[in-house]
Amino acid sequence: MTILKEYRINNDFVQKEMADKLNCSLPAYRNYENGKRVIPHDVLLTFLKLRNWEEDEEFIKSLQEVVDYEKKQLEK
Repeated sequence: MTILKEYRINNDFVQKEMADKLNCSLPAYRNYENGKRVIPHDVLLTFLKLRNWEEDEEFIKSLQEVVDYEKKQLEK
C-alpha cells in the first residue's frame, strides 16, 4: 500500500477528496496512488504539508527549492 493510499484510508478520504487537496486531477491521483506514475515534486510537497510532516523540515525546504526552480524553468 502506498503512503498516499494509507494516508487517505486512515483519514477517511475518498480519492476525489485527495485529488482536490493535492490540486491534481482524479486520474492523476489514482495513478500516483497505484504507483503507475511518479509523483511530481510540487504534489509531493503539498502532500507533505498536508501531513504536517515537521520531522524533516529541511527536506521540505529543499523540496520547495526544487519546485521553485522547476517552475522558473517552465516559465522560460
